[in-house]
Amino acid sequence: MAHFAKINSKNTVLTVVKIKNGPLLDDEGNEVEQKGIDFCKSLYGQNTRWVQCSWNTDKGVHYTEETGADGSLIPSVDQSKAFRKNYPGPASIYDASRDAFIYKKIFPSWSLNESSCDWEAPVAKPEYDFSTHRADWNEETQSWDVVIHATPFPDFSAYVTAAENAVDMTDD
Repeated sequence: MAHFAKINSKNTVLTVVKIKNGPLLDDEGNEVEQKGIDFCKSLYGQNTRWVQCSWNTDKGVHYTEETGADGSLIPSVDQSKAFRKNYPGPASIYDASRDAFIYKKIFPSWSLNESSCDWEAPVAKPEYDFSTHRADWNEETQSWDVVIHATPFPDFSAYVTAAENAVDMTDD
């Protein structure tokens, strides 16, 4: 399967679609991005803009479909598969000069890591037990607040709300 991000004229990701590989293949069986773009335009309109993306790429690293015994992602042996730095999502931008998808900056103090095209805090995240704690960035104190959480999954609602408010998701 292949994934394509629909972007507006400001390169903001509007949606991501998944299509079978067949429409992307040339006569020799090689995947061709332009064929996928043409296929998406045939489905969603000729005036739409599309960029191929990789479900398995995060922070410039390509991962296999499997996970380790501890649930961690396993990097692919062939890192040439790493494609456009990150899988796009809400509030992400396609930066053509970097050929990368970059999430919208949420915290003013964070800076872009040019290698991974991911935002990084000015202070490294502390070590903690992920099963019982979470670390939340505190922009006011410029530090991480490590807190105990009652559920096994952290609450990302504040980040989602911030991301949704950070970008205009309408097409011009």
